[in-house]
Amino acid sequence: PRSTPKPSSAASDVYKRQLYSLQDEIIDNKLSEPLVVELDFNKAKEKDYKTLAENLYENYDKLDGLVHVAGILGYLSPLMHTSLMQLKTVMQINFESNFLITQIALPLLLKSSNPSIVFTSSGGTIFGEPTVIPTAEEDYADEPESPYGVAKKRLNELIKIMTKNSNLKYSILNLSNVYGPRQDPYGEAGVVSIFANKYLNNEAPIIYGDGEQSRDYIYVKDVVSALTKASKIDKNHFLNIGTGVETSVNDLANSMKIQFNSDIN
Repeated sequence: PRSTPKPSSAASDVYKRQLYSLQDEIIDNKLSEPLVVELDFNKAKEKDYKTLAENLYENYDKLDGLVHVAGILGYLSPLMHTSLMQLKTVMQINFESNFLITQIALPLLLKSSNPSIVFTSSGGTIFGEPTVIPTAEEDYADEPESPYGVAKKRLNELIKIMTKNSNLKYSILNLSNVYGPRQDPYGEAGVVSIFANKYLNNEAPIIYGDGEQSRDYIYVKDVVSALTKASKIDKNHFLNIGTGVETSVNDLANSMKIQFNSDIN
């Protein structure tokens, strides 16, 4: 799941371990061995994208599909950007870098007879603040109110344009709040992992406001199932991926308290 760890070498090491653990899982399940190319969005320069392109073109004649789950990995919260430098960074990471990766893969995708792009977008920030609560899918607002949301929405639009008048199909999946194994508990996002870490360390979780703010939480394996199914469909899709179940922060904390058999309030 996407998260925003602290900018440290320790966090970088954690991501590397997770990456190679995932690679081992893919091999154990007898799927094709993936080409792993490390690319730090925070520091990537033009030559790094050139190296990525060369690696792809040397190892593959074509790509049948691109499952694009890259996103912000730095210390910036998706919702809080107070300086122009922060705004520039989040737009560079979430817009420019993601677009360049898609652009690099495009020539190989177009060589396939039935290629597809599956792109993970944001299930909340791209829609802006709703005026109707509870909010149905048709009640969402117009434009995003955060740079993160703007970047994701513009990417959605570019993917639709890039695939127009070609045999390339897209599935844009707007994910709700994803949780599950390997989620970083030390960042500013990922309340399930943050609360779990608190209970494991016998600490009280911090709840802001009255705790009645609610979200749709979805398990990472369900997201993987959606990604897998979307990659096999030869039609264009723009879908919200979630459980359809509203859970308040208070309910989440109480539920986890029971699961951890904790007496902390």
